[in-house]
Amino acid sequence: MSWSVLLLLVALMIAPLLLGITALVLLLRWRHSRSRWVLLALLVPQSLIVALLLWPGGLRVVEFSREILLLLVTLIAWLTLLLTRWQRSHAAPLHALVTGWLLFIVFCATFWFDPGHQSTMSWTRHEKQMQHNLALLEQGARTQLDRLPDNSARELFYRAAARDYPEQTLRYFIRRGLSPLEKTEYGFTPLSKAIESHNAVAVKLFLAVLTPAEIQALSFDYDPLRDLRLDPPEGETRQRQFYNTMALLLKARPDWIHPRDRSSPSYMTTALFTGAGPTADFLLAYLPAPEGLWRLMLLALNDDTPALMAALRQQPSQLEQTISDGAGRSLFLMAWMIKYAPQQTRTALLNSKLIIWDNFRRPEGNNQQGEMSNTLIDEARGNWRFRDESPSVLQQVLISAIAQGVTLSPTQMLAVFRYEDEPETLNMMLSAGLACGPLMSASAQLLTDSAQDSKVRRWIGDACLHR
Repeated sequence: MSWSVLLLLVALMIAPLLLGITALVLLLRWRHSRSRWVLLALLVPQSLIVALLLWPGGLRVVEFSREILLLLVTLIAWLTLLLTRWQRSHAAPLHALVTGWLLFIVFCATFWFDPGHQSTMSWTRHEKQMQHNLALLEQGARTQLDRLPDNSARELFYRAAARDYPEQTLRYFIRRGLSPLEKTEYGFTPLSKAIESHNAVAVKLFLAVLTPAEIQALSFDYDPLRDLRLDPPEGETRQRQFYNTMALLLKARPDWIHPRDRSSPSYMTTALFTGAGPTADFLLAYLPAPEGLWRLMLLALNDDTPALMAALRQQPSQLEQTISDGAGRSLFLMAWMIKYAPQQTRTALLNSKLIIWDNFRRPEGNNQQGEMSNTLIDEARGNWRFRDESPSVLQQVLISAIAQGVTLSPTQMLAVFRYEDEPETLNMMLSAGLACGPLMSASAQLLTDSAQDSKVRRWIGDACLHR
């Protein structure tokens, strides 16, 4: 950002203060005729005009409009004062006042008739009218709604499709002869809006009024079930609406269970890979039950720990196998468990002694010394899904890994607690059996001119001194 832009922004933000200071200065100089003329004949009336422009509508819809006008009035007032210095002291400074008013009129007209401002004003009026029409719809004011032109009714239908209106309210548009497939001026339809909003009531009604031929001919620029690839909505009510909407779509078009792009992963694959258990359970009614590693992931998401542990004890090496989402991302099954499995299942795995920790070591990306990093610990460091657990997922994984003899590189050893505020994780690692020798050697990597690293070096020294 250039200095000129920065100075302009600062000036605009302090414009109200500048105007207040200007008025105060003029009041304090009341005994001077020039100040009285500028205050009463220019500053006060122009401020009132600005207030009328900004309230109840007008320029306030334009960004920085209030600050611009207030700064403008302030600058014109000071310019007028400057011009009056060359006029007789006791006469009305007519030339200066006329100049000030001409400038004010020109600048205000420029703002008011600016195409961007006019467009914003027009859109604001349109939005207010649409909000008024939605209020009429909620009130059941059919007589007034009947007087709306067709283009306004179509837009109102589109907006109503996203709201939690009862079916009877939405039927008004059907009785008026509007179709849920009619496009607005932007090319969207009430049906697409209802699907996007997960409005099960609207989707059910719209599909009911369409003919079988119209339903089979439905076509979108995207997969109608694409939101199944996202995390399900929060809250029981919203989640129920979401899955009800998806179920209605699949009842009308069972073929939509398969993505349009046949190279895309299935919805079940995406749901399991991203830990969306409710979505995976929903899809079981439409897709074959997952097998192999995917079955183990579903067991974990459903917290079926006994069945999962029984399958893993028969073949522990499954934890070291890789799963892929079909879109370029992959994880070890055990890394996935750390990321998505509920606490009870994750704890059972960490305590099972089925994990061969050093089998998950991989070369560190930017390390010039050829150090190896444990991918399971890296995954635990980035875990946000269970961030409220105490001890943290990282601490749980470290305690289990160290107790079972994991090999940690100096870089990774420090990374897990280097930027913490307290030595809680360090103390847990030492309690789990981490030796002080490797830890003291690793501390040599800490920077000498960093306050945080100095604190960490002190933690290590104090902890190991008492062992």
